[in-house]
Amino acid sequence: MSEAFQSFNPGDKIAGHEDLDFGESKVVMVCVQGHEVEAILVKTEEGYLSYVNRCRHLAVPLDWGDGDVLDESGNLFLCRTHGALFRLKDGFCVSGPCQGQSLFAVPIAVEKDGIYLAEPDSAN
Repeated sequence: MSEAFQSFNPGDKIAGHEDLDFGESKVVMVCVQGHEVEAILVKTEEGYLSYVNRCRHLAVPLDWGDGDVLDESGNLFLCRTHGALFRLKDGFCVSGPCQGQSLFAVPIAVEKDGIYLAEPDSAN
């Protein structure tokens, strides 16, 4: 089964450190609290972050199915449907119709050998 269609459960490795360079993102399917959702995993200079791939305005994915969720600068998430911009560090919408709302965080655990989907109360 290809990774694009595999759904990861808590405890599963969702990426290796070599899978992403700084400023790159990846979209994967994950199971969070019993619900299967698309998640964005991004590597920043501060570390790895993960959010549900769903705009807070229209409840549509940020990308157009191609995994492209960052703006041209690589410093913000961009909703391709209507241009809303979200900060990487906390998913907070700084521009667009959902301004003031935040993307939903996906719990991850960063380990020596990669990034794992974590239980909601055990993320680091």
